[in-house]
Amino acid sequence: MLFNLMLKDIKGYWRYIMLSIFLPSIFYISFFSIPHFKWESSIAVCSFTIFAAISYFSFSENKQKLYVLICSLPVTRKSIVVARYLLSLCIAIFGIVFYLTLFYLLDPLYTEPNTKFYQIMNLKALLTGLLMISVSTSLFLPAIYRYRTIGMAFTITLIIAFLIYSLITFVYSNDPLVDIHFKKGSIIKNIIFISAIVILPVISTVVSVKFFRGKDI
Repeated sequence: MLFNLMLKDIKGYWRYIMLSIFLPSIFYISFFSIPHFKWESSIAVCSFTIFAAISYFSFSENKQKLYVLICSLPVTRKSIVVARYLLSLCIAIFGIVFYLTLFYLLDPLYTEPNTKFYQIMNLKALLTGLLMISVSTSLFLPAIYRYRTIGMAFTITLIIAFLIYSLITFVYSNDPLVDIHFKKGSIIKNIIFISAIVILPVISTVVSVKFFRGKDI
């Protein structure tokens, strides 16, 4: 049943997500981020694009009042919430692979790019992007399950995520870009970030289930 709930959303919205969300980001990355801006800008664009794709399902459900229909299905509300988080995980994995492939293919096309593929394919950049996606999703989904105010939840989440992104880049400011290996002196920060990436969605899922179970629809 979880798979069917996820498949329903994917079949209904994948074209719009690819054409209206991911395609504009490809244009921006190709003509602006890579040739003109540093890797931090590219990571921010990729992270927020993936978060926009994740949040789009909630916007569509709210606009079409589909959550009323979904709650009438012979599934528990816990299953509905877990399916949404699993779908978000799938979108995040797809987005990461998609953008890594994009940077790999575009890298040879530029003679002096400001963002190089090796800068994206390193632990510092990957953890920064993953943490941004994790924080954004973990804040956004409980907010909509509690209040259903999608626009406000999305805006506030973006503001908080931007502030956290600024904090992350400050914490990592003295760490050089490295390959996919751990660097001595950065191990504690990396462990903290990895723990947050994993733990935050788990806590968010539990909170969302609690909110949605008590919601009168």
